Amino acid sequence: MSFSTWRVGSQISVLALGILTLVMAGLGTTAYQLSATALHQKAIQNVRNELDAMASLVDIQYQAQRQLAQHNAQVFSELFPGPFRLAGQSGTSGSPRVPQLLSNQEVMNGRDQEVDRFASLTDGNATVFVRSGDDFVRIASSLRKEDGSRATGTTLKTAHPAYQRLLAGQNYVGYATLFGRQLIAVYTPITNNDNHVIGALYIGQDVTDVFTQLSATLTKIEFADSGYFSLLDRSNGRFLHHPSLEGDSLASDLKDDLGQPRYQQAMTSPDGEIIRFSLNGENWLQSRTEVTGPNWLLLAEAPEQELVAALSTLQIFFICASVVAALLLGLSLLWVLQRTLNRPLDALCQSIDAIGQGQLNLELPHAPENSKNEVHRIVASVGAMREGLYTLLQALNHSVEALEQAGSDLQGMAQRNSNGAADLKQQTELIATAMEEMSCTAREVAQHASQSAEHSRQMDSTADTGDKEVHAVIRQMDTLAESLNQGSTSIDRVARESQAIAKVVQVIDEIAEQTNLLALNAAIEAARAGDQGRGFAVVADEVRQLAKRTQHSTTEVNSTIEQLHSRTSDAVSQMNASLELGKRSSEQSNAAGAALQAITQGIGQLSASTNTIASAAEEQEAVAADIAANLSKISDLVRLSEDDAAQTVHAASELNQVANKLRTHLARFQL
Repeated sequence: MSFSTWRVGSQISVLALGILTLVMAGLGTTAYQLSATALHQKAIQNVRNELDAMASLVDIQYQAQRQLAQHNAQVFSELFPGPFRLAGQSGTSGSPRVPQLLSNQEVMNGRDQEVDRFASLTDGNATVFVRSGDDFVRIASSLRKEDGSRATGTTLKTAHPAYQRLLAGQNYVGYATLFGRQLIAVYTPITNNDNHVIGALYIGQDVTDVFTQLSATLTKIEFADSGYFSLLDRSNGRFLHHPSLEGDSLASDLKDDLGQPRYQQAMTSPDGEIIRFSLNGENWLQSRTEVTGPNWLLLAEAPEQELVAALSTLQIFFICASVVAALLLGLSLLWVLQRTLNRPLDALCQSIDAIGQGQLNLELPHAPENSKNEVHRIVASVGAMREGLYTLLQALNHSVEALEQAGSDLQGMAQRNSNGAADLKQQTELIATAMEEMSCTAREVAQHASQSAEHSRQMDSTADTGDKEVHAVIRQMDTLAESLNQGSTSIDRVARESQAIAKVVQVIDEIAEQTNLLALNAAIEAARAGDQGRGFAVVADEVRQLAKRTQHSTTEVNSTIEQLHSRTSDAVSQMNASLELGKRSSEQSNAAGAALQAITQGIGQLSASTNTIASAAEEQEAVAADIAANLSKISDLVRLSEDDAAQTVHAASELNQVANKLRTHLARFQL
């Protein structure tokens, strides 16, 4: 059975239980997160507090030993009251020759008794240095080398942390490990009257026992289960105390699971910062604080899981509390819903089932007025629905009776409409047949009118073409007359010019005749001259022959000119006759063109009238076609109306059947 088919109370209870569980889980998770954060911060703060307390303890111990060492250094300085100065070289120390250091005129080189006595009294060691070149050389010392001999003649070395401070004329206090013993070293510069550094005094305060007790104290103090404290000298990166290491060990030798130095970040991080690293698969927390005097770091380390071990118990508590609270609230809600929702809804469902079976006269439980309860409002709504259904069914019963009467009336009316539609269909078909015949007649008239209009258009086009041709002939005749006139003028001009040529030829003939006479006279004179004029006679004879030929040629030219003049005169006469004929032809062509233009205008008017008749016939044909089409549509509508009337008759019959069925169905309700 799906969830949607459950009882409403059960659905609400299950949903409420789920929501409450989620809400309680969210609240529990939030509370756990807040508590876990607070506990985690508190655990870290506890570590920091313990770290600060231990740092204060270490600093107090160191400052106490430092003050004691400084006091001893002051006592040691008072053994050599000064003033100090340097004298010549001395080699009595068993080392390379170094300057002699004088204190109050007493040589300090080799004064081992004073330093031994001071070392014995303070349970430490002491040394006197003299400056030699760039270094400080031990000239009296209680320190002994590995072979048991005194350390006199050895140097301080420039890399020593006290070297620069001594050169600057300042004291140096620091921590040192010497021959397995832990010391607080105090270096005091020795200056001459010019305030130049010429040597130094050193005392070493043995603090091995003190730091042994301090290490024991750090080892005894525990936090979490595996947490511990360690003390690191930051100047050289070596541990002064570590619970798992012995001797002088380097911090860089300890690695985490990633192979990184565990204490590298602690060397540079600020005090109180929490550093995380992984060791043997566990997450560890590390914090540090600086012991400022000796430049040491005090570190606290512990597994993170041990610091927050209380969180597991807290988490279980919140989970159990959330589950129990959700179950109690869910069961309480289920009991309340069973009494306030399920029982009233069961009664309401029974009433609705009875109404569904037709018992509209059923009395429903009374619901309080103005109630905000949803069940009461549903009961009131169902009661109102029953009253509404009762009223509706009564009205529907009356409507069924009216529907039966209306169906009977509608059936009779539909039958009458069907008969009228059949008569209208018959009359419409007769009108449509007559309009179809009229449309055919109008179509034939339009066709004949269109043919006549087409013939008229063709005649009009032909007449127009003829008119254009006549106008072209007239223009050509005018052109011909103009050409004939110009030709006559040209021929007349030729006749005049030929007469001028005849005159020129006549002059040439006269010149030839004179030339002939002159040549004859020249021949006579040449004959008279005898042999001397023979050559001249030959020339005269040639000239005479030339004159004869010229006369003969001019005679022929004159004859030709006379013939040309005669023919030119004939041509002029013919050209004049042709010109007169062309003028008469042009006048006749103009008359023919005017008549043809009148014919063209008449044909155009006839064509326009024919077109008007054709257009009217076509319009009549179109109107007849439209009327026929409309009559066809009317016929179709009448046919549809007849079909609708038949369907209306059938629908009225079915309406009566529906009314009967509806009355049958209404009979099952108890009103």
